[in-house]
Amino acid sequence: MVRSPHSLFVYLLAAVLFINYIDRGVMPTAGPMMLADLHFSNSQFGLLISAFSWTYVLFQIPFGWLAERYGAHRILAAGLIIWATATLLIGLSSAFTALFALRLLLGPSVIQEGARPAFDRGQVL
Repeated sequence: MVRSPHSLFVYLLAAVLFINYIDRGVMPTAGPMMLADLHFSNSQFGLLISAFSWTYVLFQIPFGWLAERYGAHRILAAGLIIWATATLLIGLSSAFTALFALRLLLGPSVIQEGARPAFDRGQVL
């Protein structure tokens, strides 16, 4: 089996996307434990869950345009760095405002969907 030099990159990108999708479901799944442990109200928890979606929807088209203009590899790399940092900081945060701000940051950091048209044409590599 002959592997291209980019095979490792493709496998790593697939692993990152898999972890990214798992990460989206962690917050709703951990909700009951978070409510009890952090003493959040149902309204606060609802805001935390929906904050991701607000910025996710808002930034999909602009980041797709940026991927077309500057290359998907740059946009994917920036999104990965922001996503990893925000995810790490969410695990260390316990204040509502910090978690809310980090959830807002997670939305635009998951920009792989916006970069996908350029990726499909092979412009990443």
